[in-house]
Amino acid sequence: MNKKKIVIGVILFLIIGLMVANWYIGNMAEMKLEDRMTKEMKEADSSFKLEYDDLTVNPILAKVTYNNLVLSDEEGTVYIYADKLTTKLSYSDLFELGKKGKLKELHTLDINLSNLNLEVYEDMVYAIDFEDIDLNFEGLIPLQHLEKEAQVFSGEKQQLSLAVNGLKLDLPIAFKEMLGSSELEQKFTEVDEISFDISYNPNKKEISIQNYKIDSPLVVANVSEVFHYSGDRLENLTIKDLSGAGDFEFRGNGMQFGEASTVGRYTLGNIKSSSEFNNNLNQRIMKEAPQDIKTAWVESWKNLGEGKADFKLEGFKVELDGQLKERLSYHPLVLMTGIDISEIALDNWEISYSIEDNNMDIDKWKLDSSIIDLDISGDLNINKDNIKLSQINDLEVRIGDLTPNMKMILKRFEMRLGQEFPSDGEDILLELSGPLGKPNIKGLDI
Repeated sequence: MNKKKIVIGVILFLIIGLMVANWYIGNMAEMKLEDRMTKEMKEADSSFKLEYDDLTVNPILAKVTYNNLVLSDEEGTVYIYADKLTTKLSYSDLFELGKKGKLKELHTLDINLSNLNLEVYEDMVYAIDFEDIDLNFEGLIPLQHLEKEAQVFSGEKQQLSLAVNGLKLDLPIAFKEMLGSSELEQKFTEVDEISFDISYNPNKKEISIQNYKIDSPLVVANVSEVFHYSGDRLENLTIKDLSGAGDFEFRGNGMQFGEASTVGRYTLGNIKSSSEFNNNLNQRIMKEAPQDIKTAWVESWKNLGEGKADFKLEGFKVELDGQLKERLSYHPLVLMTGIDISEIALDNWEISYSIEDNNMDIDKWKLDSSIIDLDISGDLNINKDNIKLSQINDLEVRIGDLTPNMKMILKRFEMRLGQEFPSDGEDILLELSGPLGKPNIKGLDI
């Protein structure tokens, strides 16, 4: 019995000793951190002021916590507040920070921000609120070399995760009035979750972005990507390949905003898309941007990889009335085509295609609108070096629901050609084959 009492007494003594040591070391670390932050703020000669109610350091849990943190500038244009900021380091990093007040290397870092509020008072007043932000890092960052070295990637494996929950944007009054309803404002300004995981492997020269997620009333997206690279500095960094998959959804669900006679009345429909891709790029990061659209198109065509995609858009509409409609009615394009601009509807637009072994199979390219109907299907062999030399194996284009003005323009064009376009009932039907730059059209001698 006495032995049990002795063992219990020793355990209690160790626990109390550990708590006292944790309290003592924590207090010492708190004082050093506060002194260091005060010194660095003065040396930086910053216009920003940092305040907090209290700072606690827990060596056992390797945590540093700030309560009621406030960061503001002297001019009163920026105000940042958080109920709580908690940072968790590795034990070695925490003791280094407590001993010297700064770190030479960062090995792990967990950051949690609760109820973060950012307010900006400039030409327009707006605010952003976050219920919760979590950031987790594992790896090695040599902090003392960051400002000196131009090297983009280190030689150590790195992992970074970010999760943002409960984001809400408070728009300026002018934008709220333009949206016109609280339901629409909610869809445009609230995001339930944004999160992603990034991992870096220097041995494979690989960066992986996994579980990239957006969840909001208006947009839902899930994406994963992996790319490989060569080079270790911005000036010679080259992306060698890029692969991944993703899903995207826009949920307008028939919501409307705007006045038809002033800015137009808009009806938001829905969009769904999914894709898988695998591209061999060999593309430099630091290079001059293309000077014209044609050059940009040629470059994107050369980098076309393998994959498949499905896209569907439906239920979008624009309504115009009053002086706005009258003014736009005199636009040359409207006069020429005879489009009824009182209601422009994009009822349905579907695209489905796949690319494999330099062959593009267009399963569906269908457009139903108040202006024109298009239906395209077929396949072609791709020439990445010269798009004009790509070969159309079989391509069918069906055009329907033309306005009277468009039919008149088409008749004039047929008169110039001296022959009529092939048709199927009221629709124009074009069957193409041969080189993409100069295709053959069945039933036409051109």
